Amino acid sequence: MSARSFLLILTLLGALASTSPANAQTDLVPGTAPARVPDLKVGIVERPPFAMQSSSGGWSGIGVDLWRMIAEAKGYAFHWVPLKSDPAQAVETGAVDLALPVTASPKGEAKLDYTLPFFTARLGAAGLSSIDPLSVAEAFLSWQFLRIMLLIATLLLIVGVIMWAIEHRANKEEFGPASDGVGRFRGWLHGIGNGFWWSGVTMTTIGYGDKAPKTMLGRAVAMLWMLVAMALTSGLTASIVAATNLQQIGRLQLPQDLKGEQIGAVEDSATAAYLKSENLPFKAYDDVKGALQDVEAGRIDVAVAPVSLLRQAEKSLGSHLTISPSQANPSLVTFALPQDSRLAEPMNTEILKLTTTSDWTHLVKRYAPDR
Repeated sequence: MSARSFLLILTLLGALASTSPANAQTDLVPGTAPARVPDLKVGIVERPPFAMQSSSGGWSGIGVDLWRMIAEAKGYAFHWVPLKSDPAQAVETGAVDLALPVTASPKGEAKLDYTLPFFTARLGAAGLSSIDPLSVAEAFLSWQFLRIMLLIATLLLIVGVIMWAIEHRANKEEFGPASDGVGRFRGWLHGIGNGFWWSGVTMTTIGYGDKAPKTMLGRAVAMLWMLVAMALTSGLTASIVAATNLQQIGRLQLPQDLKGEQIGAVEDSATAAYLKSENLPFKAYDDVKGALQDVEAGRIDVAVAPVSLLRQAEKSLGSHLTISPSQANPSLVTFALPQDSRLAEPMNTEILKLTTTSDWTHLVKRYAPDR
């Protein structure tokens, strides 16, 4: 074999090795043909529950699963590009073809494009639970609570009078006067009081059994009252909670309760921008976990972030903080694309199709059950 032929063979072998699919570091979508070079570089940053990396290096989460479904539907081959900093910046500089998860902002819209949002994250605050006894007392002395109690007492009295009127002759032992020696008016008061007591214990399903109707009509009224009381009790419970505002005692309200508090938030996030717009100073953190740890240690009073991120971080830390959701500054979680990207239209079509199904609802609940 001549030297020229030997060199030609080596050149051909090198070319075959360089085009081998085994050398292409790509995460191919099932059902797509292997590609020598990955079609798309997908930037990803770990932000539970949208993108989470396992110990083996695999990725999962709401945004990750959505992208995989989009890629499978459109036949895109891709590989992940893990990012440490803002994924939107990586898209802007051209380091990746798209990135997730990204929080849409008017500032970023001028430099890149966002897809349709796939998750709306409510802003929340996490702090140590503290219940002020004075606040509890004020709740039960409010006019709304007293009015409900007055209405309940009136209803119980009406039912008690009806039962007394039916039973006081045939059932003197339980609904009649205390003794034959008392006056008629005092006897009526005593009997009506027994009827009032009976209606109260029946409504609350306690049923001591010390008072019970014996006549057929009395038992029919008692059965009707039991059925009405069952439905009435559930409604009254909700009304009392709402009137006394008990569900809010010990919980932070945004933004008014943040004034004067030592606040922690993730640096360069939508939450940080919101706090700045409200003129609320805060301590910057690299992630939500760090802020929650400082809350538990007493170094700051409250950590502010989207509720889904707070709950995920709290779960991973095993902490027990009070997380208060709010309607303030909802964040839209989306994908970031370069301006005028060819992926925008097909991705938006798939996002609209996928996120309007019951399967999508189940997927979100799996990753963020307490959203």
